[in-house]
Amino acid sequence: MLILKIKRSYLSILAVLLCLTSSMVMASDTQMLTGLWKHSGKDLWMEIKFDQAVGTGRIFKNDKKPDSIGKPVLTRLVFDAALGKGEGMMYVPQMQSRYEAKIKLPEPNIMTMTVKVGFISKTVKWLRGDVNTLTNNEM
Repeated sequence: MLILKIKRSYLSILAVLLCLTSSMVMASDTQMLTGLWKHSGKDLWMEIKFDQAVGTGRIFKNDKKPDSIGKPVLTRLVFDAALGKGEGMMYVPQMQSRYEAKIKLPEPNIMTMTVKVGFISKTVKWLRGDVNTLTNNEM
C-alpha cells in the first residue's frame, strides 16, 4: 500500500511538472512570432498576438487602406519553435477568401509566409519591427 501511495505521489508531481513545462514551451513558441511585422515589399504592418497557443495577425498600419486597420488577415496561427515552422489561414484580398499559409522563421527577425491558391503560390517576406521603427519610418 505504501508503495502505491508513493507511486501516485510521484505521478502527481510528474504530471504537474509536465504541465508547467508544456506551458513554458508554448509561451516560447508564441513569443517568437508575437509582435509587429512589416511586409518587405509594401508599407503594410501586421501585429501578431496569441491567445493560448493560437495566434491572429491583424492589420496594424496600412496607409493605402486605413479602414483595414484592426482587421484579422492571419487566423488560426500555430507555430512550433523547435521546427521554426507554423501554419495558419491568410486572407487573400484578390480572392476575397482565406487560404492555408505556411510560415517559417529562417532568422529571428525574418518571417516568410507562403500562400498557395490552386497551382499558384507566393512567398512573402515579413521583417520584425517595433513601434519605434514604425515611428522612425514615418518621419
